[in-house]
Amino acid sequence: MVHQSVDDHAVYLVQIIPMKQLIFGLLLLVFISCKSQSPRDVVGNWHCDSTAVTVRKQTGFLKYQFFRGKLNATLVIGNDKKASGQLGAFKFENRVLVVNGGNPERTGVAYKIKLGSVNHLFVGDSSETIEVELWLLNAAGDSLRVEMRQSSTGDQFPMGEIVLVKG
Repeated sequence: MVHQSVDDHAVYLVQIIPMKQLIFGLLLLVFISCKSQSPRDVVGNWHCDSTAVTVRKQTGFLKYQFFRGKLNATLVIGNDKKASGQLGAFKFENRVLVVNGGNPERTGVAYKIKLGSVNHLFVGDSSETIEVELWLLNAAGDSLRVEMRQSSTGDQFPMGEIVLVKG
């Protein structure tokens, strides 16, 4: 049996793939990976008067305590991909709207906003500081569905869904 080296395989590939197609393919790959996505569908002022959320506090190995409450929400997203707003008692400014690194067509999550350290979102929330992210689903007309996720434990605990209305 004759073993071919990696160099022999590379030469073979270059011989069977015409150079123009190879260059076109590489340029297309660069173009697709570098295209910027516009958040036009989520830009604007959004609000929700009341929504239920659950905060999870780890009390031991795979042991948790849950705090349930209601909060109001406002979210302002500018053309510059900066987000500001309020979730219950927590206010945030100039957070960056980023395109979801996963597959938005499959997951439904178009954008994410990392809020960072949050504590005491509502009355009765006695949890310690937690890390929170907002996962923005595609907007439909004047409404925007947002999943609020607790990311401090690394497993993206779903805290609740917020349905925001534009205006």
